[in-house]
Amino acid sequence: MRFLLIKIGILLGTYCLNAQEKNLIKIDREAFPVNMDIIVKKIKYPSKLKKQKIEGKVIAKVLVNNEGKVQQHEILQSPHLKLSKSVINKLNRLKFIPAEADGKKVACWVVIPFVFVHNLSK
Repeated sequence: MRFLLIKIGILLGTYCLNAQEKNLIKIDREAFPVNMDIIVKKIKYPSKLKKQKIEGKVIAKVLVNNEGKVQQHEILQSPHLKLSKSVINKLNRLKFIPAEADGKKVACWVVIPFVFVHNLSK
């Protein structure tokens, strides 16, 4: 696996993979999505897949830049390509409070699960 988002505990702190995916950096604050509720509501569950009861988790890895914007993304896991596309279509609309390290805003990779369940979605 090429991603890491590790919480090691109070004594060691929180780390994330830097933008170049080469080093773990110690951060004081993780990147935090501020409009996740709105974006999740806008992600469409393809009706054909819903009828076929195809469900599961789409796991996206996003690079949040030091301004809190999604700079890159990658789908790490998905039960179906159409579910991936539904998520990808909305990822760039996510807004974050950026991660901080040593009092400075830093770019950091974040892993986000999006869950599709046929009997709970509209």
